[in-house]
Amino acid sequence: LFKQVSKIGIIDGDSRNLTINKEQFLKLNKNLCDWTALCDAEIAGRIFDFLKCCPSERSNETKISKLIMTSIANGVPSSNELKKTLSLEENETIDFLHFIRFMNIVYNSDANMRLKFLYGVSMNDSQKKIDIYNGIFSVLLSKLEFLAKNSEKIRSESNLVESGEKNHKSSLPIMNQEEFISFWKIVYNLFTGMENEGEMYHAAATVSTLLLKLGEASRKFQNESSKIKSGVALVAESDKLPKSASLTNLDISSNKVWSITFEQLIASVLTDNHLVNYFDTKYDVEKKLAEYKAQHA
Repeated sequence: LFKQVSKIGIIDGDSRNLTINKEQFLKLNKNLCDWTALCDAEIAGRIFDFLKCCPSERSNETKISKLIMTSIANGVPSSNELKKTLSLEENETIDFLHFIRFMNIVYNSDANMRLKFLYGVSMNDSQKKIDIYNGIFSVLLSKLEFLAKNSEKIRSESNLVESGEKNHKSSLPIMNQEEFISFWKIVYNLFTGMENEGEMYHAAATVSTLLLKLGEASRKFQNESSKIKSGVALVAESDKLPKSASLTNLDISSNKVWSITFEQLIASVLTDNHLVNYFDTKYDVEKKLAEYKAQHA
């Protein structure tokens, strides 16, 4: 089915790689995604933008293999060497591996993984998207990025993989207020048209309000911590100033922002059974495929 809507990309002159653009993704997603709310054009478009943030691993297979062998023989490459070796520019297409990972989120994941995916979809910053994508799918590219930061020489490919897996246990990037609003806009749209729409909206409102307060508390805590550090610095700096200098001229302002972590988000969502049951709902991929084939027989 993917082949039917895809276009063929030529990689390194001889390899073939099936890819689809956004328009083709929207068509395929509408026909194959049984999570109906994700068929909305706006949400599906943001999903595509998230998926394409990471370059195709298949398009970099040869380069990655050579880099692994070089690393085994000569030690860890630098970040600059890594960037030169791999094609990290953003594409306007996704390949089958991108698509099947998304389908796995739809058909074979739990609330934690689905919320993590939507968390990534809501991000505005490209690097955040890449970090979350790598964190969810543990792609080889992220393992190589970790390798570039590691000062120890890697003696085997298995050590490289183990090092990468350990790296993925770290926290996901934090979410700012603008991204938080985008996340809940997506979530509210998911509930539109449901029989218990009112209950779902109420549950979402309760949890999002709690998270807003957590984000504000985080900002206040950061500000207080900043003031304490600034105060210490102020006292230290005052000893160096002429007696006539005014301490009020020293800048002790804080530039801390509202933010929450994914751990805070998932912990808050899991307190409401309506939301947990919704994001844990299982869908039947075989039934959806049968319906699609029957319609296009």
